Amino acid sequence: MVRELFNFSCRDREIAYNFYRKALNTVSKEEYRSLGLGKNDLFSVLFSITLLLNEPTVKEMWIFELKGYSNRFMDGKKIMDKDVHTIFNLPNDFIERLQKN
Repeated sequence: MVRELFNFSCRDREIAYNFYRKALNTVSKEEYRSLGLGKNDLFSVLFSITLLLNEPTVKEMWIFELKGYSNRFMDGKKIMDKDVHTIFNLPNDFIERLQKN
C-alpha cells in the first residue's frame, strides 16, 4: 500500500516509517487515487511543511496562521462560481488534518 502512494525507493531507509504512517492517516487511498489529493497540489505542500516543523510552538503558530488565512480568504468564497477548496484541491477539513500531524 505504501509503494502505491510513493513512487520512489530509498535504499538506505532515510525516510522513517513514521512519515509514511502520518501520510496514510492524513490522506486515504481513495482520495489519493480518485481526487489526486496530496499528489502534486497545495495540500501536499502544506502537509510537507507541517511534517517538517519539529518545534511544537512553531507548528502551532503555523496552524494558527493557516486558520486565519482560511477564515479570511477561503470560507464561503467563490471564484468563477467554484468553491476555493475545489480550485486548490483542498479538503474542507484540511486544517484539522494538518493538526493531527
